[in-house]
Amino acid sequence: MDNVKTFNLIAKQAVFFVAVIGLFIPMAFSAEQPNLVKNNSFENDTVGNLPADYVQYLGTVGAVLAVDNGGYNGSLKSAKISGAANEAAYLYTINVLPGEKYKVESFCKQIGDGTVSMQIFWKKGDTWTCYDSKTYSGDGDWKKAVIDVTVPDATVTTTLTLRLHVEKQTSGTVWFDNVSVQKN
Repeated sequence: MDNVKTFNLIAKQAVFFVAVIGLFIPMAFSAEQPNLVKNNSFENDTVGNLPADYVQYLGTVGAVLAVDNGGYNGSLKSAKISGAANEAAYLYTINVLPGEKYKVESFCKQIGDGTVSMQIFWKKGDTWTCYDSKTYSGDGDWKKAVIDVTVPDATVTTTLTLRLHVEKQTSGTVWFDNVSVQKN
């Protein structure tokens, strides 16, 4: 009789253990991937300087790209562009492999005119190819842009370049914040 009670107790504990483990397994497989953008919110950058890990593209002489105070959702800092009559952009590049999938996100606030977008580019040799572009609306509120990316074959590229871009800006300012590139 004691053997039956012991067996029943062990069986109940095993069922409980399997049930508890079953709760955690889906979370392990659905956990959010890390953000591959090291400097995604500009919090450690110095106001007035170019953000760390980004390269500036100046298609306009006199355009100003620098970290500014204030950002999206209580963030203390953001990346700012002003004076981009022709165009200007922040560039961030990551290494990727063919067939990989990524979700790219950023927030933007625009006051004034100009066309503001988040763009994904591939580079083959000296030729740039735009994969996709999402335009923000410029009404003074923070807007989110999202692009889902599948890396093309290796003959095209092994790097993904994110451009936070503005063009035809005769007045006003654009801010970018909470930049994210996550592998799907």
